[in-house]
Amino acid sequence: MKVVKVYGPLKERLGRGTFEFNVETPAQAIKALCVNFEGLEKWFIDNDHNGIAYKVLVGDRLITRENLEELDYPWS
Repeated sequence: MKVVKVYGPLKERLGRGTFEFNVETPAQAIKALCVNFEGLEKWFIDNDHNGIAYKVLVGDRLITRENLEELDYPWS
């Protein structure tokens, strides 16, 4: 099980800030959130179109467009 923490408007939308998922990668954790919360994927897309972005941290490592492939790296 991996602990996923969300903050700000995403936390408000989901109703809480901490989730546990049986996933192997950060990308799977994001997908698990989208599967468990109807309309969340569309909400992310709509926010992106409106210039709103979210930070993804894996430990203390920030995932950016330059290292996006790390979303598919297994958690240690």
